[in-house]
Amino acid sequence: MENPDDLAKTVIRLEELVNKLIDRSTDSSTAAMTGQLIVQMARINAQMFDGTVRSLQTLNADLTSEIKTLRVDNGALRKELDEAKTNKIDREFQIALHMEANQRADRLTEQMLRMLQEKKDQTLKAV
Repeated sequence: MENPDDLAKTVIRLEELVNKLIDRSTDSSTAAMTGQLIVQMARINAQMFDGTVRSLQTLNADLTSEIKTLRVDNGALRKELDEAKTNKIDREFQIALHMEANQRADRLTEQMLRMLQEKKDQTLKAV
């Protein structure tokens, strides 16, 4: 893309060429009018181009800023998700450990109840 300084130089160069055209022309009024129109169109074109480039530069800067923000947010969300997955795995592991401990305790309780029942039965038979 051309920068605004290059466009200004182009407009000046066009004015010079139009002036040369006017000097060489036999019908100076037509050449002058044509030259003025060309210069005016070149200036309008340069202004429009400059306005478009500036708005695109602003839009590009805004989008770049938004992308940076979204990348930061994405990183934070990924970290949060990884932490949640890690916490879930830890909780599942703790639950499995507690279940195993409870099952052992249940087996011991059942053995103690059986032993007490046997002791009671033996006591009743002895009486």
